[in-house]
Amino acid sequence: MLNRTFPALHTPGFPPYLCAHLLSGLGNSMNVIALSLLLFELTGSVAALAGLWAARVAARLLLQPVLGVAVDRCNKKRLLVLTHLGNAGVAAAFLFVNGETLWLALALTFALQCLDGLAGPALGAAVPGLLPREQLASGNALLSLTGKVAGSLGPALAGVLFTMWGAAPLFAFNAVSFVLLAAVIARLTFLAPARPAQAVTFWQDFRTGWRVALGHPLVLTVLGVSLVSNAAWRALEITLVPWAQALTAGGVSAYGMLFTALTLGGVAGAALVPHLHLEDQPFRKLMWSFGLSGVPLAALGLGHSVPLALAAMFACGALLDVVGITTTTTLQRSVPGEVLGRVFAAVNVSAALGALPVLAGLAGLTGWVGEAGVIVGAGLLCTAAALGLGGRWAHRRDLPLQAEA
Repeated sequence: MLNRTFPALHTPGFPPYLCAHLLSGLGNSMNVIALSLLLFELTGSVAALAGLWAARVAARLLLQPVLGVAVDRCNKKRLLVLTHLGNAGVAAAFLFVNGETLWLALALTFALQCLDGLAGPALGAAVPGLLPREQLASGNALLSLTGKVAGSLGPALAGVLFTMWGAAPLFAFNAVSFVLLAAVIARLTFLAPARPAQAVTFWQDFRTGWRVALGHPLVLTVLGVSLVSNAAWRALEITLVPWAQALTAGGVSAYGMLFTALTLGGVAGAALVPHLHLEDQPFRKLMWSFGLSGVPLAALGLGHSVPLALAAMFACGALLDVVGITTTTTLQRSVPGEVLGRVFAAVNVSAALGALPVLAGLAGLTGWVGEAGVIVGAGLLCTAAALGLGGRWAHRRDLPLQAEA
């Protein structure tokens, strides 16, 4: 039954990679929660959490456009192995973060995002070389599903373990998981996309990638969705720490429960994707799922009960996972493989640009409308953006799955 729903499981090497991806996702989610809780415990400041995200955004804006070119020019397998080993070293260095070395948390977060700027687009570009075209949707759904399973367990475990032993064991586990993931990838075989016969320079590749990213309607739509959704979700992630504690007076455990509900919703969304037939009208399905995601997000800010908050987070997770898998699969099918890394890098840049105004003005906005007002505004922003983007390309709802390089 599971093999029929997710035919990518038949591809040799893919199931072991999913297991390693699950462990790495678990370590990463625990790392994020542990670092956020540690900084808030040491400083008691929302501004400190915003500074953490500022380091992430700076890495993407400064290096991501160039890193996308490197992804397309390098061997994907070797690049993934080396970046994950680098991630392991950086994750281990978080063990040295304390009240006197808060600057180190920002520096290490910057370094981790630089490496992720290579690993993320490299994986997105490598999957079409690992799976047949007809298995891309199920493969991306499985990758998202394992990530969400890890994410649903990670926050809950992180809350308990942080209370018992602090952040150190969580940082150490994340480092080990990256090493295991690198070892599994080293045994996989990826088919490399064809490269142009003529020699091209690095900057010619750079211009070509951005020309494709900015010249295809579907890619432009994805860039817009990425920008707005990241603005909304950065606001939620930062304000959720004090908001969750005020909602239930449950401290760390309440924060972990809400994120667990979010990721469990993502599991449901990923399981639903194979039944949505993403090859048919991907634009329409992308806009509907993105627009609807703003409804439970707004309800989260308006509600004042734990059951409603958990239900809203679950619904948000399900809808946004459908959005993410739809965009990834459609880009892999529509964009030429030799520029796919650069297009995924452009999506990361768009995400960083969306987070910038949030990081710059969130402290003042929270003081003006409160954490609940920020969350409601984030939901309304998602729905309004879906209506705007849908109206912009309404005459091309069935966008062709062929891109021009």
